[in-house]
Amino acid sequence: MTFAHYEFDAGSSIHEHFHAQEEVWQIIEGELDMTIGGVTERAGPGFAGVVPPNTPHAVRAITGGRAIIIDYPCADPADAAGAFNSAAEAAT
Repeated sequence: MTFAHYEFDAGSSIHEHFHAQEEVWQIIEGELDMTIGGVTERAGPGFAGVVPPNTPHAVRAITGGRAIIIDYPCADPADAAGAFNSAAEAAT
């Protein structure tokens, strides 16, 4: 999981894209137009926008401001279990 702190200028944007991990935008100050899955909403301080995995999304800054973007990488539970089992075997 990553937490990125961004400052943005009015008029800046992120083109429409998608990725496998879930993403959450927490707006600290300023306003953004966030388009998630074809639906656009104005986001201001306190707003949290959740982008599901593989969902097209884009952002356009209306004003300058700050946001925290959290990316939650997808993990196959079987892979995680295998990693724990390997670590346990190595320790014995």
